Amino acid sequence: MASAKLRFALFVAIVLALPAALMASTDAELRDLGKLAMIVSPAIAGFALAPRSPRRASHVSWRWVSGAAIITLLVALGALAVAVAVGAASVALTPTPFRNIASAVGASALTSVLEELGWAAGGLALATAAYGRRWGVLALGTVWAAWHLIPVALHVGLFPYLEAAPPLMIAAFVASCLIYRELLTQLRERSNSWLGAAAGHAAPNIVLAGLIAAGVTLPPGRTTGRSSPRRAGSCFRVSRSSRCSRCAERPHTISSRAKGPDPAPVGPATAATEAISRSFQEESSATATTPAARPHRTP
Repeated sequence: MASAKLRFALFVAIVLALPAALMASTDAELRDLGKLAMIVSPAIAGFALAPRSPRRASHVSWRWVSGAAIITLLVALGALAVAVAVGAASVALTPTPFRNIASAVGASALTSVLEELGWAAGGLALATAAYGRRWGVLALGTVWAAWHLIPVALHVGLFPYLEAAPPLMIAAFVASCLIYRELLTQLRERSNSWLGAAAGHAAPNIVLAGLIAAGVTLPPGRTTGRSSPRRAGSCFRVSRSSRCSRCAERPHTISSRAKGPDPAPVGPATAATEAISRSFQEESSATATTPAARPHRTP
């Protein structure tokens, strides 16, 4: 048990401290490397540290893998439909090249699968070995929430709406991460594979990424006024994130709109992390209900 707790503590240190150290740098390239480390470190650390058990036949329930995608997709679309139905949000499409939509969908799918490879595979095994099923999932969900909030605390622009959110909204985000992690764990257990959690995580993200890339947005009047917690929802985040996606259609716009007198040039790490930055915008739409308070800033 002591060894299992030590392994989990090391996993937590890697997935939280490594990206935080890089993103806290004043160097733009190191900050972008921190974003890359954020998405790949859980998978690498989980694979390296997870306890090895004797191999045994494991039958993946593909029915539950596909069911996981349907369940979480219905939850996300249901929330969006309710927001539109009560007048809290509306949507409008703008013409967008198919390649931009395909790029956004591909990036979202890749980051979602990589994320669950770390959290639902290695991370879950480490957490449950250290603290058991109930407390292990709770601990993992807490670390998962902290993992999302590190770039918020460092103001690197991955979650601009959370950076501007009041404490109550941050608390709601943490609670939603705990609930969502329990749901993804249930899907992982029922499907007998981490692929169940990956499908449940990726499905709503892929659809939201496609909608955002297609130009789903809110009327200008709704995005500039004050937002109350009661009316804030995923549609507000779609509006803000769609601006980032449309900026991506014009490669030179990103660096030209950067704040400050001397914007840093776009380097290799920056180019590699732009898709990840956009995909994170959709990801938290499936796990939180927070107001969009200001537009995206490219670090």
